[in-house]
Amino acid sequence: MLLSIAALTIVAISFAQTKSKAVTNYRIGIATSIPTDVYCNSTRVGIGSTFLEASCKPHPDKKFTYTLSAGYFRLVNQAGSYTQAPLMIGARYSVNSTVYFGAATGAAIYTKAGNGNTQLAYSPYIGVQSKHISVDARYFNFSTKESTMKTLSLVFSYTL
Repeated sequence: MLLSIAALTIVAISFAQTKSKAVTNYRIGIATSIPTDVYCNSTRVGIGSTFLEASCKPHPDKKFTYTLSAGYFRLVNQAGSYTQAPLMIGARYSVNSTVYFGAATGAAIYTKAGNGNTQLAYSPYIGVQSKHISVDARYFNFSTKESTMKTLSLVFSYTL
């Protein structure tokens, strides 16, 4: 969490120093999870997961965009279901007007006590965008000393 707060502070200070008009966008979407590992000898499936992202491009003529994202992931296994809320900060690079890639890091917090400890979250991704619609292929890695969960997610989102 401290790393995320420090990164947000640095980004905010750097935006204050720019003379060009920064571009801010907001995306909302649905995420589907496909398990890429086995947790407690049972496969997980993501159901009812959502995705929110705020992005800021400090220089409209540059290809880098800073992102702040949050999600709500509901995962199901043989023992039942649980939910996580990942909060991440990252950066995205636009290859052209359609294709982009990036990475985000932060924390994944369980929304119900007793399900586990807060986990370190890491997510590299690649995506395509056409006007307001975008599709990302994201690899989510949530880990602690005790366990690691990995999923491949397709995120379908709409830019507001």
